Amino acid sequence: MNKIILLDIIILFTIFVGILSININDRIEGNIKSVDYGNNKITIYLNNKENPIIVFENSILNLKNGDTIIAYGKNDLYRQKQQLIAEKIVKITN
Repeated sequence: MNKIILLDIIILFTIFVGILSININDRIEGNIKSVDYGNNKITIYLNNKENPIIVFENSILNLKNGDTIIAYGKNDLYRQKQQLIAEKIVKITN
């Protein structure tokens, strides 16, 4: 009986940790230094941040230099440089 309860607790804990890890995103916040549009990709550089934010879209974003944003996504290493692949961008100020 005790082994079954312990096994159930371990299974529930594993599921809980798995759900948490899916919902945890990396984030970066700052003022926009520049926004570069390329083929199927938008690169956003922030003041005082080395890592760019990459958005894989073919659209025009309503962002300009000086805007404060928070970008949520996943950190990635590309050509030995860190970058954030954005899933969501929230504009805080103009």
